[in-house]
Amino acid sequence: MSLGERLYSYNVQLSADFYASLHMLEVVLRNRVDDALTQTHGAGWLSDPAVLKEAYQQGCVASAQRPDLPYQAF
Repeated sequence: MSLGERLYSYNVQLSADFYASLHMLEVVLRNRVDDALTQTHGAGWLSDPAVLKEAYQQGCVASAQRPDLPYQAF
């Protein structure tokens, strides 16, 4: 096996090893952000235009809440 193939294999294994930890960090961080925004703006913060001021943000939320609609890049 060449050096390039060994490095590629090492990179694939290293990426796989970090994936689970990175996924858990993402979930924990997202939950903490939701908790903080809920404490500050109330449970309906996700649909409050005072919190999500940009049309892009509001469109992303609307799209995510309606999985029956096709994805639209805003």
